Amino acid sequence: MKCSVVNLNENGQPNGVADKPPIQVCKFVVFASPEEQILIFGPVRQYHYHAALVRSFCQLREIPSGWEKQPDLYQIYDRAYKVSGGGWLDLVVEDKSILFYDRSTAYGGFDPDAIIEIFDQCAGYSEYKLLFQT
Repeated sequence: MKCSVVNLNENGQPNGVADKPPIQVCKFVVFASPEEQILIFGPVRQYHYHAALVRSFCQLREIPSGWEKQPDLYQIYDRAYKVSGGGWLDLVVEDKSILFYDRSTAYGGFDPDAIIEIFDQCAGYSEYKLLFQT
């Protein structure tokens, strides 16, 4: 299965980590389809709700979806796709670490093993140490 990490910048478009502040506090969701597992994250100052991450990603991929309960829950209409949890993360560029913690109220908690699997296959973040608070 293909795995990837998508960092959404202020415009809701994918962006690398090089131009980010030393510590980036973000929300994240784990998105799954039959072909791919994706960890999507963006800064809390832009994405106050996990649902906003889901909405931005669905718009990028043109996945049928819509608000179930704005701003808390964004629903994916295509049953081949689903959000399998989420939480918060602190990305520390200087020491190349990412701390995953908490849970999404709308989409539930996350599976650390799934996150490890995604990052193991993502070349752009291979140098990062993954830490978990559960």
